[in-house]
Amino acid sequence: MASLFRTLTLLCASILLALGGYFLFVASEAPNFFLFGDLQKNAILLFIAGGCLIIVWIIAWLISRKMPEL
Repeated sequence: MASLFRTLTLLCASILLALGGYFLFVASEAPNFFLFGDLQKNAILLFIAGGCLIIVWIIAWLISRKMPEL
């Protein structure tokens, strides 16, 4: 179960970082491309969320190394 949690966490972090990078690229090329809010701020928030998920993944990996398998 812990392996599934770590895999899903890393997958979500990768998706958020990729979306953040895409939005940041679109914001730099065409600032008025999307109609919802400030696109650059949304991209930075996605980067922060992805970074937090990577930190959660690292902590879960460190905890699982110290615990015996059930």
